[in-house]
Amino acid sequence: MKRMTRRAQGFSLLELVVVLAIMLIVFSMSIIGVQAALRSYRASGDATALTEVLSLTRMRAAESNTHARLNCSLTTSFCQVEILNRTTNSYQNDTSAYSLSSGSSFNLDGIGAPPNGTQNALSQASPCLDNGGVNIGNTACIVFNSRGIPIDATTLAPTRSDALYLANGTNSLAVTLSPTGAVSLWQNSQGSWKAY
Repeated sequence: MKRMTRRAQGFSLLELVVVLAIMLIVFSMSIIGVQAALRSYRASGDATALTEVLSLTRMRAAESNTHARLNCSLTTSFCQVEILNRTTNSYQNDTSAYSLSSGSSFNLDGIGAPPNGTQNALSQASPCLDNGGVNIGNTACIVFNSRGIPIDATTLAPTRSDALYLANGTNSLAVTLSPTGAVSLWQNSQGSWKAY
């Protein structure tokens, strides 16, 4: 019988420990990258969902032949589609609602200016009004008339200054409206806005 040489016996315990330590370091670094990517995807998903809910709100206004609004709570990050009941002159909840994912919120943190050609000054959409015409605190409201045109919640005049800004600590996104009601999605990348 021939004896095996030291080289043919395999790896030493020290070599295995070093390889495992390197693998753990690489794995832990990749988890951080995956978490950042997931946060980015969640924020993008929230903004995309808001564009869809806004389009639905616009469609509900035209379908109901009355005003419809997207009432967003800036504190709870929850949005509700509401339809104006012309008989009672009050908004009633529609079945459509949306809540931002965990970690995302409506805020203007780290945003210097609005996307080009949208708003004159950076701000969330104007607050919603209660049935008495008083501002509802910590809300952002986008109202459409029966033709699907965005209008000011107070004056009911057509507007192009409504927007919703959301962020999750790494991404800032904007959902804006054109005067015709077309919804646009923007991403803020290093201080400049890019259509998304």
